[in-house]
Amino acid sequence: GIPAPVSARRRVSQNVAWTVAGVFDLATIGFGVAWILRSPSARHTLRVSVMAPDGNYFRPTDIALSPDGSKLAFAASDANGKTQLWVRSLDSESAQPLAGTDGANEPFWSPDSHTIGFFADGKLKRMEASGGGLQVLADAPVPRGGTWNKDGVILFAATAASGLSKVSASGGTVEQLTALDTTKSEDSHRWPCFFPDGKHFAFLVRSGQSTGAVPVYGSALGSKEKTLITEANGRPGCDQPGLLLFVRGANLMAQTFDQSTLKLSGDPTPVVEQLGRDYTFTAAYSASGNGLLIAHGGGVSTSVLTWYDRTGKAGSVLANDNFNVVRFSPDGKTLATSIYDNGGGEDVWLLDLERGVRSRFTFGPALSDDPVWSPDGKMIAFDSNRTGSYAIYQKPSNGTQKEQLVYADPAVKFTTSWSPWSMAFSPDGKYVLMDWVSSQSQGKASIYALPMFGDHKAYPLISNDFNNTYAQFSPDGKWIAYDSNESGKDEIYAVAFPDPTARFQVSTAGGTNVQWSRDGKEIYYTDLDGKITAVDIAEHGDSLEIGKPHALWQPRLQNVVPPYATPDGKRFVATEMPLQSTSRLSLTVNWDAALKK
Repeated sequence: GIPAPVSARRRVSQNVAWTVAGVFDLATIGFGVAWILRSPSARHTLRVSVMAPDGNYFRPTDIALSPDGSKLAFAASDANGKTQLWVRSLDSESAQPLAGTDGANEPFWSPDSHTIGFFADGKLKRMEASGGGLQVLADAPVPRGGTWNKDGVILFAATAASGLSKVSASGGTVEQLTALDTTKSEDSHRWPCFFPDGKHFAFLVRSGQSTGAVPVYGSALGSKEKTLITEANGRPGCDQPGLLLFVRGANLMAQTFDQSTLKLSGDPTPVVEQLGRDYTFTAAYSASGNGLLIAHGGGVSTSVLTWYDRTGKAGSVLANDNFNVVRFSPDGKTLATSIYDNGGGEDVWLLDLERGVRSRFTFGPALSDDPVWSPDGKMIAFDSNRTGSYAIYQKPSNGTQKEQLVYADPAVKFTTSWSPWSMAFSPDGKYVLMDWVSSQSQGKASIYALPMFGDHKAYPLISNDFNNTYAQFSPDGKWIAYDSNESGKDEIYAVAFPDPTARFQVSTAGGTNVQWSRDGKEIYYTDLDGKITAVDIAEHGDSLEIGKPHALWQPRLQNVVPPYATPDGKRFVATEMPLQSTSRLSLTVNWDAALKK
């Protein structure tokens, strides 16, 4: 987990006159912060703790200081798992929630410190810091950061597997700004930040060979060239004039930087040790342009894999690690899961639920993810970018043979479901469904079907101007349930297979992460409030009778991966961030005064 806040663990330079470190309510020291910032005398460093609103917990990587240092925007979750944005003026006694920001994350500020950009419901949005004025700007189904310059241009990463896009802060046409360089195995541009000039920007580049630090590049609006600045283990920070912040190993570093030439000089200096960060290469810090830095310590975050029953009663803890996707074997005895390592890689592991032991299933410096089981449990298909672009592989679940390449093309693709083998319309009925995103789709995903026989030629099953994801076969293979945002928000639909002409809406008030019960009589999904929801399903020939959705339970705080049901639907596993020690952040005033000159 992410334990205690950043403290004065590093001895600062001798020119610092005094340091205050400890736990204070921010309201009691607001005057002191303002006085130090405005004092014409020597700059001093002050450290204090900022507490989360009562009954809430910070999402430590979702924090943003306003450029003028007057306000803090952050995402926080209550004990019931509800997440929303809050704003706190640094001279105020309390923070204020922003209505209409449920599920929001990754906040960032306008240059005038009046408006907040953020992501929610698969969209890039903006809202006034005082509340109100909500505006949807663009699609962003799996966002990885945004930044806003003084000319009203917003750069953002719409997905975890695409280049950067740009859009006017007032709305309008979305344009692709950067393109992935497949010759260098790039699969994601993310976490952009504008430098103070509003023209140059930095961003992080992930590739199929990412095993530790990854490149941070700089570029400029109007240019297709990018310049390598450094390598880092987390997103860059561009707010402090003349300096670049970046994560190196477990620490936040600062180094002298020239935004016009995109060149570093001098030596990097540690600013925060054991900085909180996660597998997406984000990190728990934010800086303003006038010497404020807020951060959270604790190193790489981990999640807890826990059993739940249908009422939400927690059972035993299965494991603690950086879990991503989890999927049960057909007999329910083994859990296939993808786990991120601390170096930026990801592998598939198998967890034996009867013996309580796990074994590594894939190997290599790459991202191997999204395991799906064959109906007899003897094979597992998964996606991996080990060769530079995403491809689909299969391997016996007992690990006795090496994986085999099944399908590859330049698109980004993720396996989601394997069909049963009893379908009469196919010689052997073996199909794997995939989320499929091309470089021309502006982050929108289509659903493709991949035959696991013959020439293995994948073809589009559901492809339109909307984001269609996470398709799941029904147990008899006659239907597919999936997510789509065609109504303006994510909803669950079911279509016939292989001809998706017949279609039915399953959810009524939003939903994601769909799953069928083994007998095909229930569909589970997560509604937009985070509740695990069930719907009764009855098949009548070429039609489906859809019951009324009913909530089963609400996952606890900071759910990382949506809960996944056992084949019989009687239990769920959920991966969640630990609750402890996320109620406090560390604010440093004049943090750069302690840097080596």
